[in-house]
Amino acid sequence: MSPPAITLLETRLGQPRPIGVHRSGPKKGQPFWSSIDRQPTGAGELYLTFTGLAGDQPTETRPKTAKETEGGNPGQIHGGNDKAVYVYPWGLHLPHWLDELGEEGLENRSLGENLRVAGASEADVRIGDRWEWGEALVEVSKVRTPCETLETYYGGGRYRMIKRMAANGLCGWYLRVLRDGVVPTQGPIMVVHRALEAPTVAQAFAVKMGRPLLA
Repeated sequence: MSPPAITLLETRLGQPRPIGVHRSGPKKGQPFWSSIDRQPTGAGELYLTFTGLAGDQPTETRPKTAKETEGGNPGQIHGGNDKAVYVYPWGLHLPHWLDELGEEGLENRSLGENLRVAGASEADVRIGDRWEWGEALVEVSKVRTPCETLETYYGGGRYRMIKRMAANGLCGWYLRVLRDGVVPTQGPIMVVHRALEAPTVAQAFAVKMGRPLLA
């Protein structure tokens, strides 16, 4: 029997640009730079390194808290060893976001994802699952938690994206890279290991947000 496959619909890359201004802290009023406004690359191949896709340049300009710099990943909100690639089931969640935000709220924005996939969701993907993607081997490493960057990108708090994502759980997840290599920007990604004893992304997100753990 062939291993199950996830369909990679689109790969997106970002470069730093101002997405708004800092609303508090020592940089209040200064431009807020981020690569969250990732754009599609089209069909082809890219090289996946241990810290992310070639051509993707994560950037955060705000001061980091002690908690954010724990675990050997200083200064990284997106990118780095445990957050090399951000995956999002965009098509699955788009109707919900349209219902919450409307076309005006979305306004061609994304959630900052590198990969838009079908055939996977927070309810069935588990922390520790391993996928074979082209030449690369990747592992589901962390949930994405809503942050100031997302809030700023969506109008500086106008749509209260931190609160919305915390409540609806439509968070997506990060991958770490266990084996680097050339990867296709579209097509199947094979699930080669299921971490059946580990929490799902949905369960891990609920714990992270301090909400009741769902079955």
